[in-house]
Amino acid sequence: METVNRSFEISSEADMAKFAAKFAATLAAVCCEGLLIGLSGTLGAGKTFFVREVAFQVGADREIVCSPTYTLCNEYPSTPRIYHLDLYRVRDEDEYYGLGIDEMCGGESIVFVEWADRFADELPPERLNLHIDLTSETARRIELTATGDQPKQIAESINWGESN
Repeated sequence: METVNRSFEISSEADMAKFAAKFAATLAAVCCEGLLIGLSGTLGAGKTFFVREVAFQVGADREIVCSPTYTLCNEYPSTPRIYHLDLYRVRDEDEYYGLGIDEMCGGESIVFVEWADRFADELPPERLNLHIDLTSETARRIELTATGDQPKQIAESINWGESN
């Protein structure tokens, strides 16, 4: 399956919030219900922060968005509904499949999966992957890989550059 790769430089937490807002606006413009977004990167790279900011942009209360490390899955009331999963503590394929990710992707929702790289082969092939790298104490590089028509359209539509 053909992919689209893009890279984005983020210089601060404020810029990460702005990038998340632009990302959310792009999702709304493309009508991305049923989309899976895989997140990877080192501990503290900003995966949960990114989800919090996108969720806020689509109507979720910023205060309720937190890492699902121990609960494995959080659901946020928004439009579309957001599911936020964390695969860091998932032990094996049986536990992974017990989460019901495929069912979450089948409806009017956006599914964010932290530590998606742990079960990359089991995730639906049509998805957006965001890998967040720390490049300094405050800066990040986001490597986005999109596979499938809808994810590629989203990746190609994100407007982030010198004017941010």
